[in-house]
Amino acid sequence: MRAHTLLFLVSSFICPSFCSNQFYADLQTVLDSYLYGESHFESNSLFLYLDPECVFNQTVLTSETIKLFPKCEQVFAIVVINEKTDLTSSQIKKYFKKMGQLIGGFRIENSNLTDLAFLAIPKEYTFTVWCKAYGVFIRNNSNLQSGFKLPGIFISGSEDGSMNCRFEVENNPKLNAEMMCDSPYYNTDTDVKVTGNLKNCEYYSEYDTPPHTSTDHTTLTQGLQLTGVNDTSYLSTVTQITGIIDIQNTRLQNLSFLKSVRFFKFPDTTDVVFNLKNNPEMGRLGFPNISNIGTNRGPDTNFLFNFENLHLEFCLTPAEIVDFFFQHDISFLNIHAKLCDETGQFLLDTPLCRFESMSKLPNNCMLILGDLIIEEGDEMDVVKLDSVWYLFGCLIIRNTKLETMNYLANLFHVAYFGPNPVIQIFSNPNLKEVQIPLKNVITRYNRDVLFQDNLPGIFNKTGGVCGFTDVFNNYLLNRTHFNYIGGDCEPECVFNQTVLTSETIKLFPKCEDVYGIIVINEKTDLTSSQIKKYFKKMEMLLGGFRIENSNLTDLAFLTEPKVYSFTVRCKAYGVFIRNNSNLKSEFKLPAIYILGNENGTMNCRFEVENNTKLNADMMCDPPYHNTDVDVKVTGNLKNCGESFVEQNSL
Repeated sequence: MRAHTLLFLVSSFICPSFCSNQFYADLQTVLDSYLYGESHFESNSLFLYLDPECVFNQTVLTSETIKLFPKCEQVFAIVVINEKTDLTSSQIKKYFKKMGQLIGGFRIENSNLTDLAFLAIPKEYTFTVWCKAYGVFIRNNSNLQSGFKLPGIFISGSEDGSMNCRFEVENNPKLNAEMMCDSPYYNTDTDVKVTGNLKNCEYYSEYDTPPHTSTDHTTLTQGLQLTGVNDTSYLSTVTQITGIIDIQNTRLQNLSFLKSVRFFKFPDTTDVVFNLKNNPEMGRLGFPNISNIGTNRGPDTNFLFNFENLHLEFCLTPAEIVDFFFQHDISFLNIHAKLCDETGQFLLDTPLCRFESMSKLPNNCMLILGDLIIEEGDEMDVVKLDSVWYLFGCLIIRNTKLETMNYLANLFHVAYFGPNPVIQIFSNPNLKEVQIPLKNVITRYNRDVLFQDNLPGIFNKTGGVCGFTDVFNNYLLNRTHFNYIGGDCEPECVFNQTVLTSETIKLFPKCEDVYGIIVINEKTDLTSSQIKKYFKKMEMLLGGFRIENSNLTDLAFLTEPKVYSFTVRCKAYGVFIRNNSNLKSEFKLPAIYILGNENGTMNCRFEVENNTKLNADMMCDPPYHNTDVDVKVTGNLKNCGESFVEQNSL
């Protein structure tokens, strides 16, 4: 495949005297990193196909070379604009107007451009630069004016952090580059460097997080605790807060006193990191620049907030929820709030539609306000939902003739403040599956999902477990955990309780094959031997386990079947054993087979993390470690192939 790529580059372009070997080496790296000529899924669930006709391989953009620019939505290129570029920004924009995604990057150096407004905003999404194999470099452009004028673009490397995108803006003396220091440019998978411009970042220094001290700005290194305090004027210059934020029993009306905050650095904990509680006059959040506040969010982070007992009219705008709470993957213990009447100012262009009916719904809505109802007669209109990323309301699919609901494949986020089930799917006799790749769901009252009177085989593709077919396997545990209800989810062998306790375990099915996600945590008031009594008939679990922050000392609650090993079929979920401080070094879990899909399309996640007394070395081999199982074993007393971390902790 690489030989084919190199052949294409050499045969399609006769290199002039000024061509750069380094340029071709960099472009080769870009193409190789995306398996040139093949289909590829990138983060945020966007589909990339590396078409040779969409590769731009010219070493510099000029009035001659731009005529060769591909007329594609997805262009693979390193676009170089320099002193040899004899084009204005508006002239460039004419050739770039079809491009919605650039895979590779930009190098804009020593150019005569006065602005960078040469990118057209796509109709359906924000312009994206996928630059994990290169970067975006804007350097030494003496004529760039103080108004940046680059449209809001999403710059992304690899979400797992293995290949960050370099985004460097340097030595542009007339350029106000301050806006570069916040989202969407500043992300966890982007390395930002902004120096030597007319105006730079207030506190970002090359690739580091904000500093602990500054002569002009203030960092709180021990978090922020306000109890019964109403004079907050001394906090107006705070730019970073490191630690837990706890504001209780005040008469504050909002948080506008934190107007200078640009970064939250929260601890890695399952506890609440931002607590607003018992502030009866607080009607709004009131962060003036909430869209520009960064956090230390990582790929596996679950920050937990609590908004409780505030003013009865306390509300959040859709813009606040999208640009901060969804952007930073925030979950809520409680959210005593409603949706504000005004939408707020979104950081990026976000096409918004108020739902009346499917027939009246416009095409290309990115955000829907109102309950989304799909019912009989709407079958031909569901194609309009392909572009929907955000829903502010509940989802109802009822009385349709639909056989599959795969038109919500971009619905990543839902916020619902009503009392009804957040998703209701009922009386669809032909419906075989529902595909929704949810990343975060915020609800005020309950997290119920109703399945009732649908096709009996609606859960065949989820292993018999109530849930949604996750198109891109982005199922995130805490932020999308639901309580499934309804007749379709209550056969005799389904366990649908949210946590295992001495009361809920009485409902555990007496079946050999049990469907469920078994959650054992700090609320579980049972020992391993007590659990074992109720599990003794179970030989196969279709779903998974989540054992976190429990008081268990061992995991010997599974009974070995007489004929075969205990099996967990968890392609739609996983087995997670995390932060259990009392688990002893001898693992004692019976040998079990943990299986995803044998074809590798949906592996089972098997993660054993931060159990400080647990010798988890045995987890790294069969039957736990299989080709269809993604194993992660870290932070335990003993991990894969390691010696004991701390011998005296036994």
